[in-house]
Amino acid sequence: MRKTILVAATVLALGAAATAGSLIRTSWAQGAAAPGAAPPPPPWMQEMRDRMRDRMPPWAAQRPWMRGGHEEHGHMLFALLYRPEDRALAAPDVQKIAEAFLLWNGNHTWKVTEVAEAPDNTVTFAFATQSGDVIARFAMDRKTGHVRRVG
Repeated sequence: MRKTILVAATVLALGAAATAGSLIRTSWAQGAAAPGAAPPPPPWMQEMRDRMRDRMPPWAAQRPWMRGGHEEHGHMLFALLYRPEDRALAAPDVQKIAEAFLLWNGNHTWKVTEVAEAPDNTVTFAFATQSGDVIARFAMDRKTGHVRRVG
């Protein structure tokens, strides 16, 4: 029972510290608070966050996503991947991406068909059932990877 209470208290403390850190960074970035805005968090929240950072192992304290610094360093979910400005997607690449999308969402019955280069710098494809009935058609921009429905 004590372990459960200790774990719950730790989770609450971590959540409060992460929220406080986010609020503090937001208020610093925006300058003075607007009239009617929420008051700044109390100083004890920053002290608690600093104490938690001191208890982290050295490898964790150096990583911004471990210490709540997402806003400082951009989106860190897939930090190892570099996204070039021009992805230069070809028809086979788009087919793999569309198939991966189906698998990622747990769909093992549909298939990707009618993959073709289009003159407007896009690659078109369709999702179809196992019998070949087309469900929807899409176009993916070869440069940005943006997908739009076309039919």
